[in-house]
Amino acid sequence: MRRAHHERDPQAIYRICVEGMLDDDWGEWLGGMAVDVGAGGGSPTTTLTGPVRDQTCLRGLLNRLWDLNLTIISVARLTPDTVPATKEMDGTTCH
Repeated sequence: MRRAHHERDPQAIYRICVEGMLDDDWGEWLGGMAVDVGAGGGSPTTTLTGPVRDQTCLRGLLNRLWDLNLTIISVARLTPDTVPATKEMDGTTCH
């Protein structure tokens, strides 16, 4: 039985929401992600948005958030029509 071949975008854009506040400076340490702090339901949340090269890089990014003891609220792979156009996202590295 043959497996279906799926073309993969070399850098999918992800939006990751965590509880708590991160400064913009953390974006570079987290692979160049754009950092947006807001209040979700009264408590502060941080949304990280940017390109992630592959699933290995995504796991590394999530591990870094785990190491910071942050609670992950959601992880979403964005489609081209949902990618924010207002922020420059040039993160291409994974740590």
